Order: sequence, then C-alpha cells, then structure tokens
Amino acid sequence: MDSNSMATRLHPLYGQINDEYEKFHLAYEGGENFKEEYLYYFSTRESNEEFEARKEVTYVPSHAKAAITEIKNAIFGRLVDLARIGGSAVYNLAVNCFIGVVINRVDSMSSFIGKYILPELLVQGRVGIYVDRSSDTSLPLADKKQPPYLYYFKSIDILNWSYTFDNKLKSVLLRRTTNEEDEYGLIGDEVETLRLCALIDSGVKITDYKPDGSTIEAEYILPLENIPFVILNLSQPLMRDIADYQIAMLNIASSDIGYLLKANFPFYTEQRDALADLAVGRTGATGTEAGSASEQVVEVSPTQGRSYPKGLERPGFIHPSTDPIKASMDKQEQLKSEIRQLVALAVTNLEPQRQSAASKEKDKQGLEAGLSVIGLELEYAENQISKFWHAYEIEDPATVKYPNNYSTRTDADRRAEADELLKQAPKVPSLTYQKALAKQAAKLTANTDAETLDTINKEIDDAVVVSIDYEIIKSDHEAGLVSTETASRARLYPKGEVEQAKKDHAERAMRIAAAQSSARVMDASKQVNQSARGNDDLDTDDDADDEKEHSQDAALQDDGAKAVRGKED
Repeated sequence: MDSNSMATRLHPLYGQINDEYEKFHLAYEGGENFKEEYLYYFSTRESNEEFEARKEVTYVPSHAKAAITEIKNAIFGRLVDLARIGGSAVYNLAVNCFIGVVINRVDSMSSFIGKYILPELLVQGRVGIYVDRSSDTSLPLADKKQPPYLYYFKSIDILNWSYTFDNKLKSVLLRRTTNEEDEYGLIGDEVETLRLCALIDSGVKITDYKPDGSTIEAEYILPLENIPFVILNLSQPLMRDIADYQIAMLNIASSDIGYLLKANFPFYTEQRDALADLAVGRTGATGTEAGSASEQVVEVSPTQGRSYPKGLERPGFIHPSTDPIKASMDKQEQLKSEIRQLVALAVTNLEPQRQSAASKEKDKQGLEAGLSVIGLELEYAENQISKFWHAYEIEDPATVKYPNNYSTRTDADRRAEADELLKQAPKVPSLTYQKALAKQAAKLTANTDAETLDTINKEIDDAVVVSIDYEIIKSDHEAGLVSTETASRARLYPKGEVEQAKKDHAERAMRIAAAQSSARVMDASKQVNQSARGNDDLDTDDDADDEKEHSQDAALQDDGAKAVRGKED
C-alpha cells in the first residue's frame, strides 16, 4: 500500500459527511460560533456597524437542541432498565464505574452512552466506538493489569471503511486526536494521527501514521478475530431536516430584536403652516432658518405643553405598526412547532386541545417506534463492545438487553396512567387480570432497575389480594366479607400480626372492664357512690374523688390516654 496517499484515501460518502458535519454541529451546539457562521446581513443597506451592533444583542433560539435533547433524555432515562448478563469481573467493574470504562474519564457504560454516544448519533446519524488496550504486544492478551477501555470517534473522523459480505468490518481508517504533554506533564497542543485497522489472516493489523499520513509511526498485530471497532448508524441524522430551520430562526429572531431596539419607539409629529413659517422667516427643511433659536427647538415631555395654530391638527406621538413583529412571532412559533415534529418523526403533542384521542395515540406510537429503532442500534453496539472487550480477556462475553419500549411521557403522565389502571383493577372479576394491571402500573411508576422490577412483579404474583385500598378492606371486614387474617395480608402487614393484635385487643378489653367494674361495683354493705356521677344527694361516703381518679386512670384505658368524662368511649 502506498503510504504517501493514506491521508487522501477517503470513502466516497465522506465528502457529504464532511459538508454536513459542521452545519449540524453548530446548529445543535448554538453559541457564538453558530452566530458568527450563520447570522446574515439584514439587507444591503445595513452597514457593518449596524450589523455588529445587532449581532451583539442577538440570542440563539436553541429549539433544535431542545427537541433533540428531549429524544435523548427519553432514551437515556430508560438505560437504568437495561440488563447486562454475564461477562468477566473486570467488565462488570468497568461498566458499573468502579474502575471506569472510558479512557481518561471515570464513567459507567450507561453514562458514556448517554453523554457522548447518543448526542453524536442523533445529531450526525453516525458515531464509532473503539475498544482498545495497551499496545504493548509483549504482554499476554488476557493480562488483568491492562484492562480494555473505550473511546469514540465522531463521524467526521471515520475517514474510510469497508465490510465483508457477511457484514463484518474488514478495514477502517480513523483520524485520532490526542494532546501532547509538556515537560511539566500538563496538556499541550492537539496532535492528529491516522490509524488503519485491517483484518488479516493472523488477526488485526494496526498501523498508526504521522499527521500527514505519509510516515508509519507504529505497526503491530492483535490476535483478534474482529476489528475492535463498531460503527453505529441511523438511516438519517435528525439534524438534516432542521438545521436550516435553526438558521432561519436565528436570523428572524435577530431582525426582531433589531426592530424592537431601533425602530419600535414613538416619535413626535406636528403639522406645519407654510404661511406661518414665512412670517417667522423659516423656509422649510431644506432652506435656511431665519427665526430665533427658541423658535427652531421643540421641547416635548410629559410636563411640557405646546401651542399650535388654529385649524391645524393637534401635535402628537405616533409609532410604527406592530403587525410586522406579530407576523414574525407567529412564523417563529410555526418553525418551532415544525422542528419538534421533524425531530420526533411524528406529529407531536404541542397543541393537544386540537387533536383527537385517536390522533394523539397514533402520534405517540410513531414516536415510540422511532425511539425503539435507536434503542436497537445501541443494543447492537453494546453487544459488539462486550464481544470485543472479552476477546481481549479471552472470556465469554456478556449479553446486553435494552428495553423494548420507550416513551417521552412525563412522570405526571405516567402516574396518571398508572392511577387509571389501578382504578380499573377492582372492577374486573379476574385476579390474573388485576395482577397484570398492577404490574403494568408498577412498570410505569417504579423508577428502578430490571432486577428490582422483577422482584416487584413476583410479589404481585404472590399477593392474595391486588386491591389494598384501606377503606375497601375495612368496610369488607366490618361487613364480614373477609377474615381478619386475609385483611391483614392484603394490607401487607408482617406474618403473625393478627395473633399479636388479638392479644393486644384482649388486654385492652380487660383493662376497660376492670376500670368500669372497680368504679361502679362497691362492697355489698355499701351503696353505689353517686357523688362522682354528679348526684350529691345520694352520696353515702367520701370515696367520690377516689372513684373518679380510678376511672380516669390512663393505664386502664383502651387508647392509653387519661379518660375524660363527657366523651364517647
């Protein structure tokens, strides 16, 4: 291979990727770089000074970024539900962030996917992930002291690629960017190199080239069956259809700001009488002014009055029409709505009051189907990463399973849907169906991992009663429709609580009975003490205070509180 032409060996599609990349990237990131590149002159009459002044106060309406972030968060939020089964001890430590999975960063696998891979994939439609290890070929392949690690390549840095007939990566040319370190170990300038990975009979040949691509810097062979690099692809970048929308909104918003700051203020008007002007020597706007200075200056303020000749209209203030700015604002709202629709690949729920229930449900299904496509691509990539990772360690790979369904519903939407499901459960005469509804409600609201959700589902399967509403169980128990044991289990009280509750109830009943009998039963030779009951005429002794104190003893009451006469027991 002629190494002198390595830097120019680009894929036929790379030109299109390169042309779109900067535009998509700036439209997504926004900021000053986006303004510098895509803010245009309002017209040929606008001077450089006016343009620069307008640019200073121009904001970037980042609706494209907000719409894509909504999609990213819908997927990222479900990564807690994915399952990684099996794999080596080092792999599991790395993906769970105990030793870090990414070079120079302490990130878990889910964090790496959510923060770096998803934004690049959604915006550009393409990203690559490299599974690397120390290039010291003298070390054994499964050396535990040199665990593998990951780093990613943006679509613009994947210069060329080719596959075998069975969709296996045969060769790939990558542009790497690293930072040099100075004599103090601090980060210095960026340095670009090229890496060519080629599948050969003895493994994977790695060749690193100098920045100009003409000189080989290093070359070695990895004893692997596959190039440890996976390319994620979408059918098209989500920014392809909305980048121009973002550019249009930037310029419309800028012109609005310029209009509001510069033109949208009232100004003073006054009719002039030509004869009156001649009388004071004024010849008009283009002639000479012969009048005094006081006659040429018009002072206006909220407290300053002004006289005007009879027969002329009263002087006043007028302002530009607001119709242009209103039309511009309406257009911006339309563009904002269209951006969301294009990013979501379906009609979004921006104006729910104008959509039928069937239409909203169809839109939601279309959006969730698109999210599932992205999820499947991520699942494929993670399984490939696991395969390459464990090839270095000579271990059996882990299996990664992503969620089947995705949604952009808010937590409030999920809770409302779960509440509706649980309301329907008691109305259906099927315990299996009720448990199915309870599982579905748990899946909607339980923000937890897959293992914990499996435990929740098992507990629902083992439950005797699905509906545990306190009022329903209480009324059924009082009506004799359910036993105390079953009611206790339905309320999820610990085993043995029924027997303990019976003992506690019996002890309370005995204390109440003792209090009542000791207060009201006297020695056979004595009459009942009536003073404590408010009847002094029938009182036969002085034990009223003792009886009252005894009857109000807190230790003898059902609720453990001092009794107060006049209240119901």
